[in-house]
Amino acid sequence: MILIGYKKDSMSKINYIDDKDLYGRLELLTGNKLFLRLRNAVDHFDADLSDALSIGQLKSKRWLVKELENISENQFLGLGTIFLCAGWYGTLAAMLFDSTCSIKKIRSFDIDETCWQIADTINRNKVKEQWKFKAVTQDIHKITFDQPHTYNAWSKTENQDVTLTDICDTVINTSCEHIHNFKDWYAKIPKGKLVVMQSNNYDQRIVLSKYSIPFIDSILNIVSSATLICYTLYTFNSESNSNVPDNNSMMITIPFVAFGIIRYIYLLFHDNKGETPEKILVSDFPTIINIILWIIVGSTILMLGKN
Repeated sequence: MILIGYKKDSMSKINYIDDKDLYGRLELLTGNKLFLRLRNAVDHFDADLSDALSIGQLKSKRWLVKELENISENQFLGLGTIFLCAGWYGTLAAMLFDSTCSIKKIRSFDIDETCWQIADTINRNKVKEQWKFKAVTQDIHKITFDQPHTYNAWSKTENQDVTLTDICDTVINTSCEHIHNFKDWYAKIPKGKLVVMQSNNYDQRIVLSKYSIPFIDSILNIVSSATLICYTLYTFNSESNSNVPDNNSMMITIPFVAFGIIRYIYLLFHDNKGETPEKILVSDFPTIINIILWIIVGSTILMLGKN
């Protein structure tokens, strides 16, 4: 005879009220303890998860997780230590831990002081794993990405703040539209970090997620070199260019083109201004002066060459 039943102790953590207890029903249906942790966040911290678990939020985060899984699989790339900026209730962290991505630990930073306890509750299983997950209250503008970041986090065991130091490998921000002075914050992230940005109204090219940073850097080097070489060939190839003087004097303008390319690359990596090159042409003073000098010198050479 086979006796089928259940352990009463495993059900005692949830006070089932009625069939409106969706989290409790889903935990029973799936056996996934995440639903129990969601229920605890609501019970103990009065968490309103209606927005965090909306279909739009979940679909966008599921897309992000799948993209990271593809990148990790195709490029054998581990995410290491993740700094989840504006991490809110930590639902994305729970999804990442449940993914195939290789993750060392996740640190969730949010300026809202009501978020960290809810985030820790939803990811309680990872908090218990020697703080593989930990949420803290901190302005993300105060995070140091170019060196080890030191901050304080509340320890329930020690009943006091403890000091943590972590080195960030991956930066994730899914609330770009809510970050004041976004460009100033983004400029603090050094080259070499894996950066993931997502927003409801942040106009970016999704296709760029298919390309790795080393690949884009290689393409940039190739295109920059090819541009300078082609312009150099143009300046002294008078046989096929009737407007170029025979004395190769147009080669005098090559330094202006070289400076323009180098200046753009500098702004791209140092000030993160490469997304809108048309704005650089009208706002960067050295670039404006360089273009004016190039026009003056080039026009003078072409006019004198006709005489």
